[in-house]
Amino acid sequence: MLLGIKTSLALGIFALLYGVMLLAIALVAREHFSGLGLYRLFLLFSFILTVSGAVLLALGR
Repeated sequence: MLLGIKTSLALGIFALLYGVMLLAIALVAREHFSGLGLYRLFLLFSFILTVSGAVLLALGR
């Protein structure tokens, strides 16, 4: 517990914001890299990070 914030809540906020940022980068670069398997893996990772952040936020309250 740092500064009165629960660890799961802080981790949820970080994961959600970082996942949204990565999704935004992926959408900007989509026209250049959409055919690559690594791009799809990156997109999946970003989506999972965003969803896990939202779940941690929902459970952390």
